[in-house]
This record gives sequence, structure tokens and C-alpha cells, in this order.
Amino acid sequence: MAGVSCDPYPGLYEQTRQIVCRLDGPGINEPKAGPILVKVADFRAESTDKYRFVDPKIHRIQPDRGPMAGGTKLSIFGEHLNAGSQVQTFIDDVPCLIIL
Repeated sequence: MAGVSCDPYPGLYEQTRQIVCRLDGPGINEPKAGPILVKVADFRAESTDKYRFVDPKIHRIQPDRGPMAGGTKLSIFGEHLNAGSQVQTFIDDVPCLIIL
């Protein structure tokens, strides 16, 4: 995908329907785009659409402090914050609820 290798999950493979794989990042700090290329035995297919890798960047978080008891709603501003199929936020190891 866009020149980045994909490690398939065999348990999620559905013949002729679905391949699910884990991708490493593109290894650069700039967006990278390219087609999706699938090779299975002698079969080869390439997408007409391009897949785009982006790195989320946080510009600022408001407010920058709150009570120790917690409960403060934070606003996070940045670029590509919705990248990926699973978006999560944590403060240290505590998961946060995302409100859009």
C-alpha cells in the first residue's frame, strides 16, 4: 500500500472478499500516497484509487490544566486527527471518551 508492506491477518481473510492487514508507518514525516497492490499466488490487482498515509499532529490542547479530581473536557487541535480506522485518546494510561 503506497509502497509500504502489509502483514495480513490470516484469521480475517475471506477468499475473494476481504484481506485485513497491519501496516507499518511510511517511515517519513510527510504524507505519502499510492495505489493498493494485492498479490496472491499468480494473481495481481492494483487499485485505481490511491491510499494516503498521514501522521496526526497535535498543535494545542485546551485548557492546559484542570483539577486533580479530573472531569475536565479537553479540546485537541491539530491535523489528521481522524486518521486510521481506530481513533483513541489517553492521558497517561487512562482512556478518554472522544466527543465529536
